[in-house]
Amino acid sequence: MDLQTQQQSIIAEFQACTEWTDRMKLLIRKGETLCSMNEMEKSDCVVIKNCQTTMWVRICERDGELEFCGDSDSKTMRGIMALCFEALKGANKELLASVEFSFLEEIGLDAIVTSNRSTGLDELLLALRNPQSLRD
Repeated sequence: MDLQTQQQSIIAEFQACTEWTDRMKLLIRKGETLCSMNEMEKSDCVVIKNCQTTMWVRICERDGELEFCGDSDSKTMRGIMALCFEALKGANKELLASVEFSFLEEIGLDAIVTSNRSTGLDELLLALRNPQSLRD
């Protein structure tokens, strides 16, 4: 599945939720799919601050495809990370720098992201696009 199709799938999944509370529950469930990281794993991650919470992101390349791993103290930010990772599944380095995350607006995420979380989201998206955050 290409990245645009993956993003459209996420949009459809969220649009099927007619109530905002259902969208939040879906976002939280998405975040629960991320594995929690222990302190040793977190030490090998890009740390994203500038948010109400701290986020840890690790990007590895295996067989030409990128693998994403992340954790956060916030259920909301874990959900957002999970959505971004899902949207990027199968991406390679060349796609990473130019990928668009417009699907986040289309699912109405901007309605729940506070200004502090918005800054953290911007930092997360920068880290995901930044090849220097790659780990071999």
